[in-house]
Amino acid sequence: MKYISFLIVLLSVSLVYSLPVTFSVEKIDFGDVEINHVQSQQIYIKNIYEAEQIIYIYDAQAGSSRYNAYAQARSLRYNITLSDTLFVIAPQDSVSLQIDFVGHTNVLFQTAIIFENQFDHSPVYMPFSAACYLTDDEYPTTFNLYDNALKNEIFVIINNHNPLSYNNAREQIFSSIDNFDGFVECIYT
Repeated sequence: MKYISFLIVLLSVSLVYSLPVTFSVEKIDFGDVEINHVQSQQIYIKNIYEAEQIIYIYDAQAGSSRYNAYAQARSLRYNITLSDTLFVIAPQDSVSLQIDFVGHTNVLFQTAIIFENQFDHSPVYMPFSAACYLTDDEYPTTFNLYDNALKNEIFVIINNHNPLSYNNAREQIFSSIDNFDGFVECIYT
């Protein structure tokens, strides 16, 4: 809830000091994204000003040093790649920007990409979201859980599992898990 309030304040401030550009979308929604797979979106940015615009994009991951602390903390959870981070838009012209997203955990991501004009440095925050999911059915109940809620759910999942010693685990692998028609395949490769 604090995060949503923070984004609302950022978006309100950015509307007061908005760039003289328009975007083809109000929000970038990557939708459902399989973990560790690239999902791409294409947006267009149009210069509605009578002069040339130099636009910086801080994706808060690889952008300006003033966003690097946040970037390092989130880079383990997801990555964003931009086709360009600095570009010039002629008056009444537009540019295309491709945004690639890769999530590394099965959570709902809601954050923003930061656009800034070279001259007045007033940022505009483009919200984006992506719901990352695991492809197997083993952990669907962990979606969007953090901290103690995640630990508790993982405990529920593994609580009734039967731990095996090395010898017992090896016996299971040789007898059933990697045994195909009497032949053990690829046990250590």
